[in-house]
Amino acid sequence: MNRPNTMRMQVNEGMDEHERADVPEEYFEFKSRIHDRLLDQLDLSALDKVDPSILKPEMRRVVDKILRRIISPCLSMRPKRKDC
Repeated sequence: MNRPNTMRMQVNEGMDEHERADVPEEYFEFKSRIHDRLLDQLDLSALDKVDPSILKPEMRRVVDKILRRIISPCLSMRPKRKDC
């Protein structure tokens, strides 16, 4: 799904300079990958029509699924893969 750059989340949003300095860059890269995949799977035009009490658990389920897809191959192929 192609989406405008305005839809991309700032991965260091809410962190001040000192907090960001203490976090490895890999964290932000990983967080960005998860966010990008989440946006790829969501129908953004339908989000405002879904009840928040339904949306929140559904988004958690989707993120959990994304994490399993990313982390599982890394655990089984470590240290062969550079993207893990």
